[in-house]
Amino acid sequence: MKGIIHSLHAEDINVEFLIKKGKPNKIICEEAVNLDADLIVLGKSSKSKISKILLGSTAAYIVNHASVPVLVVP
Repeated sequence: MKGIIHSLHAEDINVEFLIKKGKPNKIICEEAVNLDADLIVLGKSSKSKISKILLGSTAAYIVNHASVPVLVVP
């Protein structure tokens, strides 16, 4: 990630790395609050339709439960 930031000449962007155990949808919403985030940016994965119906979508959960704006990128 640091290499990508450097190659984009974006060294003034503050990036933090965090690895947590748990359900991603809930952890992301909790950490956005803990970090006082301004925005959550997510990449949307392509799941099968049956998987989305049975398990739901992490992105959909975060969009509906986050306390800050969410940008979902395909």
